[in-house]
Amino acid sequence: MSRIGSAWLAIAILAFPVMAQPVVSIDQIPVLDRGAADFYGAIVGSGPRVQIEWKLAPVIVERNGHTVLTLAVSNAANPDELQRPPLADRPEFRTLFDSIENLPDQRQGKVVEFRYRLRPRNDGEFELPLPKYRYYVPQLPEGRRFQLATAPGLKLTVTKPVEAKPQALPIVAPEEFFDLPAWWWDEPVKTSPRSGWLNPWWIGLMTLPVFACIAGIVWFRDFHPDAVKRAELLRRREVRKVLERLNEANGAEAVEAALDAYLQARWRIPTSTLSATEVVAAFAAIQTQGKHSLQLGQLFERCEAERFGGGKDPVPKSDAEAWVLAVEAEHA
Repeated sequence: MSRIGSAWLAIAILAFPVMAQPVVSIDQIPVLDRGAADFYGAIVGSGPRVQIEWKLAPVIVERNGHTVLTLAVSNAANPDELQRPPLADRPEFRTLFDSIENLPDQRQGKVVEFRYRLRPRNDGEFELPLPKYRYYVPQLPEGRRFQLATAPGLKLTVTKPVEAKPQALPIVAPEEFFDLPAWWWDEPVKTSPRSGWLNPWWIGLMTLPVFACIAGIVWFRDFHPDAVKRAELLRRREVRKVLERLNEANGAEAVEAALDAYLQARWRIPTSTLSATEVVAAFAAIQTQGKHSLQLGQLFERCEAERFGGGKDPVPKSDAEAWVLAVEAEHA
């Protein structure tokens, strides 16, 4: 054998182990191939080809809700080097979703899952614009080493949000505002007619004078109290009314109307003919502690800000209830 032939044979023998080495890392493929379009680092080894699967849960979601999109990649020779497709950088995804949040990856053996939390922008039914996914096959000749992995498409149904109805909260107040005498006509007596002398109508006519006298005495004593007791009953009744209105109030306008009704009925302030500033001044003139009038002014300011200025500090019903109870505790 000539010297030239021997030299080529020696080079082939020395280069054979390098050429036969399997490609299992991105660092082993050419630099230009690493930046190919739709290539996220998946390389085929000696086993089966790379496979992908797109999953969506749930497939029906409200417009203000969230759904989770999952990309599962399996059979890659380098699972630790796989890259996440950047869905937030794709205009077609930003058009459909208000937010695209990357969730932590999940890796189990040669299966890698990339998850995204999506919040839809509009309601309706549409097909997701899933990106292409290419993997690298080093055994194929140059120009054919990038192959496309396919998976079925996904559809998402977005419904209109359901309006939540406000729930009435229980009234938290002392028992004195609920311990009121019951009127005799609140629960009418129901009787069934009978025949003969045992007819309830005859018995009622015979006993009516006695019961009328007893009822007159009880009514006079319990329902015609002296001035002090009558004023206390009226105070409790008005406080109970405003607490019930505040408990059922929905929004700043209802809270302000309940406070106006309370000031007019309890403190005789003509709220319908006065401005909010004049109402606060009138209340400050009849109460002993200035902090209550200051708190009343703050409540009215927050109500006006929420109604007309789109204020970000809504008036909680509990603040108005606490103010009423504090005022009544001082004037008890």
